[in-house]
Amino acid sequence: MNEAKKKESSDWSGFLVLGLFLVCMLLSSWAATQRIASLFGYQEGLGNYLFTVQGWHVYQPFSWFMWTLHWAKEKGLIDEYLTQGMYVMIGGSVFSVLICAFVNFLRTKSGKLPDHLHGSAHWATDDEIRKTGLLCQDGVCVGSVDVRESGFWGRIRKRVHRRILRDNEKTHVLMAAPTRSGKGVGVVLPTLLSWRHSTLVHDVKGENFALTAGFRHKAGQLILKVNPTCKDGTAARWNSLEEVRIFTLDDVRDVQNIAAMIADPEAKGMEDHWVSTSYKLLTGIILHVCYTTQGEDRSLTTVAKFIADPSFEDVKQMFSFIQGYEHDPSGKMGWRDESGRATKTHPEVILVASEMSKKEEKELGSVISSAVTKLGLYSEPVVAKNIGESDFAVKDLMNLTQPVSCYYVVPPNDKERLRPLTRLFVSFVIRRLTEEMRFEGGTSIEGYKHRLLLMIDELPSLRKLDVLQDGLAYIAGYGMKALLVIQDRVQLKEAYGDKESVSAGCHVQIVYAPNTLDEAKPLSEMLGKKTVEYESKNHSGSRMAHGLGQVSISTQLQARDLITPDELLALPPSDMIVKAAGFSPIRGKKLKYYEMPVFQKRAEIPPPMRCSIEWMVGKVRHFYWAMVLVEKDAKSEMTMWLNMKDREIAPGMLAVVRQERVVDGRLMSNEFFYDFVDKDGKNKNRGPYGIANVFKMQLKGDKAPDLSDEFSVGLRLLSTEGLRNVAYVGEFEVLSDKKKKFKKLAAKILGANTKILDIEPGSRNFGKIVLVEGGYAVQDLGFGNTVIHRCARLDNTPKLGDDVLIGYDEAGKLGQVKG
Repeated sequence: MNEAKKKESSDWSGFLVLGLFLVCMLLSSWAATQRIASLFGYQEGLGNYLFTVQGWHVYQPFSWFMWTLHWAKEKGLIDEYLTQGMYVMIGGSVFSVLICAFVNFLRTKSGKLPDHLHGSAHWATDDEIRKTGLLCQDGVCVGSVDVRESGFWGRIRKRVHRRILRDNEKTHVLMAAPTRSGKGVGVVLPTLLSWRHSTLVHDVKGENFALTAGFRHKAGQLILKVNPTCKDGTAARWNSLEEVRIFTLDDVRDVQNIAAMIADPEAKGMEDHWVSTSYKLLTGIILHVCYTTQGEDRSLTTVAKFIADPSFEDVKQMFSFIQGYEHDPSGKMGWRDESGRATKTHPEVILVASEMSKKEEKELGSVISSAVTKLGLYSEPVVAKNIGESDFAVKDLMNLTQPVSCYYVVPPNDKERLRPLTRLFVSFVIRRLTEEMRFEGGTSIEGYKHRLLLMIDELPSLRKLDVLQDGLAYIAGYGMKALLVIQDRVQLKEAYGDKESVSAGCHVQIVYAPNTLDEAKPLSEMLGKKTVEYESKNHSGSRMAHGLGQVSISTQLQARDLITPDELLALPPSDMIVKAAGFSPIRGKKLKYYEMPVFQKRAEIPPPMRCSIEWMVGKVRHFYWAMVLVEKDAKSEMTMWLNMKDREIAPGMLAVVRQERVVDGRLMSNEFFYDFVDKDGKNKNRGPYGIANVFKMQLKGDKAPDLSDEFSVGLRLLSTEGLRNVAYVGEFEVLSDKKKKFKKLAAKILGANTKILDIEPGSRNFGKIVLVEGGYAVQDLGFGNTVIHRCARLDNTPKLGDDVLIGYDEAGKLGQVKG
């Protein structure tokens, strides 16, 4: 504001103060007149009045003065009435002077609100928080905030309520939180325990599956636990080559997307000669394998075996073989080669084989070697087992009758090794689910049944995913919402470069206290600057004098960060910041799911188990799987939640309860069979089965298991007559009541944050025995980890306080105790 404008503003404000004084004096005079008139009862001797309002005569404002002059010498009641009017006038005058002095004080007060010359950043008010739309009842949980009740009575009562902030817009969320800062308990788990739609979770430690899959399963969702390192067959399998749409015009596109992720696993780009050449080679070989293999042979494992096939004398013989192979024996595709002649060999395969055959032998050998190296992951036996078939298709995530919760579980020690497969899966999901958008009536319509939350923890660990970075601009239109979790923006820039657009593509950003100044500085800049004013004082006069001659005070405006980098570094552990695009930042509180009874109760539901049945009729192999969850009630009755794909055809089945006991050092197993009984009491052993079935299990026979002890529940075919090679995989384990109590007791002894580890086959557990009671031994492994052993399965019972090594056999059933 320049000096001329300041002077003009000052002049006008002076006139306003003077005007206010005159108005107050006028009202005081009018009040005095009306007071005297009312005391006299509006007698005719008062003279003419201006008008009447409901029997009150209204006189001119200054009539009191004329009446005082006229009856100044009168005594008695007249003098008393006139004196009361004078008191009203004097009181009004004093009030006029005081109110004008107060207004003038405010006008000249140095602490008046500054303008926004240097910035207008501020923490969002309660009304601004409501306008963000984050106080909704569904969506991604981003935090919590204390807000006052809205409306007039809310302002009067000043009641404050803690509200959960949720984002349910068709936009994306980015969370920056250092490790161990509470991002899991504050955002990820509360979201998974309340999000109603489908979700795909990059679950690095498997914690999200363990704490949320049970609730989501009971809510009617199909649970998929994809774990490429699973050894027991209980993980859902996904075969990328089964996603290739052979005998369609989309086959080359599908294969190229797969080949690109395999050839460039570190996201370095196709500019490198060996990467681009390997990409071409893999495109041709994968196409050949897709058209020449059936069933379990059609996988990336088969591609790796084909390239390294020792039956070919040299590489060029391999290319000659695929060039002459008839991929479309019936000729229904009408393929033509480069010369325009009809061919039954795939044109892309011919093109790749021809190009590779022309290369020098040394260069071709390097290309083959590079491709074999990149396919090495898919040849590893455990991974090969989990990618050999598909239990689901990518489109199922958004298009089944029920929502789907897919947990892509990656053990931390295998995270780097499995990165190429993880990148392939995530990128394929995004590409396949954003292929087509339908329009009707001049607007787009939803081409899916369920929205999909794409929750990717530790995003930078996947390296640069161009399909994700670019896709943030459009995937929301296809029903997908991303929740991306990073440790800091420095990590994000290392993966995506200085010009990364991931953060720009996220409408809501969640900020926890950073650990480094490099992270705090850009966050402080993002939150903006505010304008503050400060006073400076100048003193004049001799220092030895009793008083200073003059003190001058001046105020100045300057810019200040809304929150400085050092203040961000010192942000309390309970605080967090939410920045929604277009709104002021919100300073709120972190959520903790275990402090919220509803979320804690949901998290206590155990995760379901994938139970599968395989059998053969003749030479045809049949396969069925379902997710199973079993719970006991207070009456020791069992309830099974059976959930399967809506396109699954279930055979006639029974529920089998298997209970193991150790007798004379030997493991004995007893099996008890149950019928499925629905809520109406009808037997459902032969189906038909839908989705999200809930059954009571009714005992068949006279014998029954001890339901207070450990047991497992699985599926069995009602009849195996005429079937061959029947195999059952997966059983839901039900803990004994004693073990549940010991879990709580272990938490009391070792702390609420202690983690109870499962006994793994072949595991070695070293630590101190902290409790031996009721047939169980609690062993503290250190670092917050605990194992609970069943003494009946140990070769001898350990003693309290002993440091022992307890090792289990390959089945994980019998343990050997060594002091």
